[in-house]
Amino acid sequence: MFGNGHVQFQGECGGAILQSYPTEGSNPLDLSDYVFVSKQLFLRMTIIDIKTKLIIAEKLVNEEEYNDQTIKDFLENNINTETLKSITTDGRKNYKTIISAIGAIHHRCFFHLMQNLMTPLQKHVNKLERKIKTNTKKITKNKEEIERRKQKYTPHKGRIPLKDTKRQNNKNKIKELTDENKKIRQENRNIKKELQTIQTNKERIQKIFKSKTLKQATRRFNTIYNNRKTLHHTFQTFLENMNKDLDLFLNHIENKDIPATNNTVENYYRTTLPRKHKRIYRTLKGLQKRIKQQQLRWTHRQVLYRKDNIDKNTKYN
Repeated sequence: MFGNGHVQFQGECGGAILQSYPTEGSNPLDLSDYVFVSKQLFLRMTIIDIKTKLIIAEKLVNEEEYNDQTIKDFLENNINTETLKSITTDGRKNYKTIISAIGAIHHRCFFHLMQNLMTPLQKHVNKLERKIKTNTKKITKNKEEIERRKQKYTPHKGRIPLKDTKRQNNKNKIKELTDENKKIRQENRNIKKELQTIQTNKERIQKIFKSKTLKQATRRFNTIYNNRKTLHHTFQTFLENMNKDLDLFLNHIENKDIPATNNTVENYYRTTLPRKHKRIYRTLKGLQKRIKQQQLRWTHRQVLYRKDNIDKNTKYN
């Protein structure tokens, strides 16, 4: 049934890749498998074989009918569990139980995991970058004001007489603005240092999934996990959640047939139903027709690697 027994399921399955529909607070990059028909939300469940990229099964499900039992039935009805080896999924909580019941290896998509980190972290990064931008503008404004005040009076040799209150006030204001700029520059240096630390820690986490051996991956994770209290709270929460199911994220390291991500199904969804087309359908029949046409194109291009024009009457066995 499968090229190597590995599917991706996304509300995708093959190696299966499995991805759920959008939930409140989820990142836009995770919304590959939904579509609206006359303002009613439908979810696409798709099973794709990892090795051949062949579409094994696909089904449109009404939002109200999309639940754990629907997913389990879809997988069991369309997969030969005797040849199935692994299913790669996103982070839907109950996938672990469903896939365990089927008897396949459950692998979590590294890309979706990193999105769980980057979504809240990027908000913090954006805030810091805005602060740098605001500070830089303030420094420029202060420098212009300092220059203006220096040109306000003719140069005076020696100390300014105490009785010359205007010059004294002008001098004090220049010093005040100069000191303020020094503080702002120091603040910017601290922010840049924090941004660099964030980038470094992000790269350290990414290296875990690029490890050559499971032992190396575990060591890299334990090193950063044991120091999590020194990191930004977003990293702390992320690492603590990751620790709960660490084994699900590292299957691809020792089994090269298991993909690190579910990019195959993501690419399938982007190709067959781009985001700009997700709200244009008025009937379910019209949507199903569109998907079937795109499945034919996908098979022609991605599975058979053919570049000639597609004959709509062609039937692939």
